[in-house]
Amino acid sequence: MLCTGDIIKWYESYGDICVIKDGGVGMILSKEKHHKIKIYKIYRIKHNDIMSFEETDIEKINKE
Repeated sequence: MLCTGDIIKWYESYGDICVIKDGGVGMILSKEKHHKIKIYKIYRIKHNDIMSFEETDIEKINKE
């Protein structure tokens, strides 16, 4: 389960095809639900900005 404050990996792809054009590490700032899709606002460390990602485009970094 993804929560606000979690450190995640994010992936940005080209439109509808499954080719990654960028990726990095970020932190979840908030989450919203639009119909059945979860949208997360992510602070991207690499770009020093905030972008929205669907749940399928992020993954939690496990603390070990």
